[in-house]
Amino acid sequence: MATKKAFEQDKKMSKVQKECGRLEYDKSRLNSEKLEAISEKENAKGYMNNLFRDFNWLKKKTDDEQAGIMKLERDRNMLKTSLVKMEKNNEENVAAMNRQK
Repeated sequence: MATKKAFEQDKKMSKVQKECGRLEYDKSRLNSEKLEAISEKENAKGYMNNLFRDFNWLKKKTDDEQAGIMKLERDRNMLKTSLVKMEKNNEENVAAMNRQK
């Protein structure tokens, strides 16, 4: 009878040890997956920060180029206005010279 109880206890102990082993394995697997997920998260955050930095650089460059284009358009309009005034002045001078002849 004592050997039967000992055998049953050994059997239960074996089951408990197997369960403990399985739980330890699950714990280590979950811990490694957690660390991997944290690493992926940090990599994604770094990637997003790089994207935002690049986006902001492109936005600033685009704004600077747009300001340059607006300055060129303003200069073109001023030159056009000056040219029209000079042509009008030239026509008046030619007309005045023709009247003097």
